[in-house]
Amino acid sequence: MCIAAPTRMEEPVSENRLATASSIALELGRPDPAEQSTFQCVIVEHSTYILIPALFIGLIPLGLLLNMPWLGLVVGAVVVPSIDEIVGRKEACVTGPSIKEVRILLGALVVALVWSLFQVAQYESWLDIVLAAASSGYIVGAIGIAAAHELGHRRSWVDRSLGLSLLACIGYAHYQVSHHRHHVRVGLPDDPATAHREESLYAFFPRYWIGIWHDATAMVSRFKGYKHHAPALLLVASGILLGLIGANFGAKGVVFWTIQGAIGLFLIGGVDYIQHWGLHRTLLPDGRLERAGPDHAWESPYWLSERITLNLTRHGFHHLIPTKEADTLQRLPKAPQMPSSYGTMVMVAMFPPLFRRMMEPHLPARMRDVQTTANGASVVAP
Repeated sequence: MCIAAPTRMEEPVSENRLATASSIALELGRPDPAEQSTFQCVIVEHSTYILIPALFIGLIPLGLLLNMPWLGLVVGAVVVPSIDEIVGRKEACVTGPSIKEVRILLGALVVALVWSLFQVAQYESWLDIVLAAASSGYIVGAIGIAAAHELGHRRSWVDRSLGLSLLACIGYAHYQVSHHRHHVRVGLPDDPATAHREESLYAFFPRYWIGIWHDATAMVSRFKGYKHHAPALLLVASGILLGLIGANFGAKGVVFWTIQGAIGLFLIGGVDYIQHWGLHRTLLPDGRLERAGPDHAWESPYWLSERITLNLTRHGFHHLIPTKEADTLQRLPKAPQMPSSYGTMVMVAMFPPLFRRMMEPHLPARMRDVQTTANGASVVAP
């Protein structure tokens, strides 16, 4: 299902902004480009960004063929975080999937989802359908959302439309419309995708879902014609898609599609929660807000997660230069570092006291004594 992109995520990035970002990256641990032109980086490391996501996507049909509908969920939620803890933060190259490869991976994921509908429609057990949906949803949330995010940042309307199509599968295509405002307001109290330090995952979700919708409608308010109604039209498109699934695959198809979408939404919200938790911009002595920088996005440089999320874990550099493609993102070792991988921290976030206990020691020192009140004011924490 291909949906025309209503608007771009990004405004063009100025040369001054690029120069500033590059100098910050160098200061924060940017690797020597001369060290990147090795066989290990160019061939071996790059190939892992294709093979590992492809294998992860392949768990969807493999689990159904082997009558193990839980396979993707177990591998994604248990095996991957465990491997991340074992392998840890290996030395990294500046490499990743090209845009062409991201398109192929996203296309393969959509094919796997559609094929799954034909399989689950024949299932007798509702438990197996639920498990298959949870497995598919976990893989959509891990790889699919990362691919849609990457394509949503590109200038080509084809790429943006591909990203929208995947997001429409989980009823969240308006996320792409709203995303530019996140890059402008990251670290500010009114950014729905920046979690406050004292905010649990469960308190964050309502503000997040409502805020993303509000940002999407605000983004298109200046347009005329159908673009003015883009968020609503995209939501209608998701409803039509669900109706077509019901007409062709019955209640089993609807249950499968709804659950995989819900799991995907949980993961994208959970990842947004951990990516900027507690990292707020402050007022400078001259009364201006500090510019968003590496201090306002958590890095989680775990080797396996980098490949499954297509380098989304190199989030600090992404916010420095949002137009940079996945295969050019770099680690920033001096940016705030998560204590564990994305997969682990999203699960830990479900237990707020444990999450705060793990994360707070890693907050930048200047942010540890600051909390955000309901009206957006920053105060010294008791």
